[in-house]
Amino acid sequence: MAITMDITTIHGLLVEDAYIKIISVKGGKGSGFFISVNFYVDKASADASKVPLQKKTQYLMAYDANAEVNVIKQAYVYLKTLDEFAEAEDA
Repeated sequence: MAITMDITTIHGLLVEDAYIKIISVKGGKGSGFFISVNFYVDKASADASKVPLQKKTQYLMAYDANAEVNVIKQAYVYLKTLDEFAEAEDA
């Protein structure tokens, strides 16, 4: 499970259809969950555990106990609600 979208790295490099994968979701139902994501050139790079283009751990998601999906799926759905990931599509 992942999402894809065009990104511009912190170094100004445009990467079309970058592969964005959640690396961890940590926290609790009461305090919310911190989401860490890695950005890769493509799926093959992520699958080969290559060094990501960049990493981010700055997303805080409230837990939805009524959701019919697990917390990882909730995290991907949540990311796509953020302006930063507005253009993201499921990979």
